Amino acid sequence: MLGGGFLSPATCQVEDGGDLVRWADSLPMDSRVLRELQRFSAEEEFSQESVSGFIGEVRSRIISAVGAQTAKLLAGECRPSIEVSIGDSDFSTLGEAASGESWEDFQKSLIRTEMVACLETDRIDPEAVLQTYVSPEFRMRAESRITDMWIDSVGSCMETKGAYGLVDPTRVCNRVHDFSSEDMAAQHSQVVFNEGIEPYQDAYFKESLKTFVRVPGGMALHYINFTRAADLGRIERWIGAGKIKDSQNATLEELQRWLRESGDCRLGPRVWMDSLEDAFSRLTAPNSQSRYTQAPDRYGVAPGIGKRRSPPSLHPQRPHSSSQSARK
Repeated sequence: MLGGGFLSPATCQVEDGGDLVRWADSLPMDSRVLRELQRFSAEEEFSQESVSGFIGEVRSRIISAVGAQTAKLLAGECRPSIEVSIGDSDFSTLGEAASGESWEDFQKSLIRTEMVACLETDRIDPEAVLQTYVSPEFRMRAESRITDMWIDSVGSCMETKGAYGLVDPTRVCNRVHDFSSEDMAAQHSQVVFNEGIEPYQDAYFKESLKTFVRVPGGMALHYINFTRAADLGRIERWIGAGKIKDSQNATLEELQRWLRESGDCRLGPRVWMDSLEDAFSRLTAPNSQSRYTQAPDRYGVAPGIGKRRSPPSLHPQRPHSSSQSARK
């Protein structure tokens, strides 16, 4: 459910999205992403040059998509859509550094998802809607594959069930950065830790940017994501694209329902963290105080938000079965 779209030739918004684009362009690259990508090549056939080039090109394409869509949204034009392509993102511009059969096989299973949703709501705070969207309370209700979410020293972490033909169960941590202005709020997320041992997905790449923009008649969501997990055959790619669209639609229906039923969404799901960057700073600062009624534990998890977990290690033990108990 993407909404019917909003069109307005005259709006009161004056932002052009430039600040968002500059912020996204300034986000640091993380060396842990490079190491994870090397796991896709068992014999280390990917050169560091090709992997670094790929990471930079993904970031560039995300920024380009965000700039183009936010300009339309800030002009009052919201046209709902979901586009999923698997194996169609040609990174041949990397030249000889990314040539070879292994690199071609890698690209065949690279998933690109871009979505624009038009949400009817009287909520006028993009930051509040974003934090609702990324909160454990909402995501675990809207996405049945998610079995746990927590925060630790590595980042924003989650455990998920597998999706047949697409990905094995995962246990990953994301590095996230937040952006907020009067008319927009965005969160950039990138996997920097992947468990990578049975029964979990052995190699996993994901980078995404989700942006909420205030538009006439409600709130718009733009989401752009690149993911690479399991090797996918032709049939799996065809079926997988449909599964991803269905999942995105289901999540959006739940978000629309939540916005209609929750009253002020800032009083609905508790804002998980203002910003993980700020949260980690508070946790490590002398005499730091939490804004929660009770302070987060040593891994940054406030009572009632996710489950407390030890930070992942290079060779962690598989969680006990109790961690898979029923959740809200």
